[in-house]
Amino acid sequence: MTLSRCMVAIEGFSKVGSALVTLLDEANAKVVAISTERGAITNPHGLNVRQLNQLAAQYGSHLMDFYTDAEGICCADLFESTVDLLCPCATHPSLHAHDASRVPARLICPGANEPVTAEAEKILFELGLMDLPGFVTNCGGMLGSTMALRR
Repeated sequence: MTLSRCMVAIEGFSKVGSALVTLLDEANAKVVAISTERGAITNPHGLNVRQLNQLAAQYGSHLMDFYTDAEGICCADLFESTVDLLCPCATHPSLHAHDASRVPARLICPGANEPVTAEAEKILFELGLMDLPGFVTNCGGMLGSTMALRR
């Protein structure tokens, strides 16, 4: 699996999620769904990342009300998006056992602190889905904060 061929859904479009969306777009991945605290949007043909970032800068999490080239979905439905890569970057825990069996993504790569419950991790493992540990995928923010405090 290469990023340039991946379809991606990102839960949370704040500091981590918006930065990740930009990096994925630069790697030619197709970001097809995002969410904020106001809801989620999806477009199987891909979202316009530049427009998302502009709307987020102007309207914050209300960008959902102004992005017109997507379908609005429930935040919980984001986990059911037909994608290769699911990135929970919102809060902890957001992916629970009752959601795990409905996740079609091949790879879950968290950007939030412990977004997947232990029960959900077990189900994902049993389904053969790769759920990368948050302490590995999300360590940059904590390391950066810790290093900044020591200066």
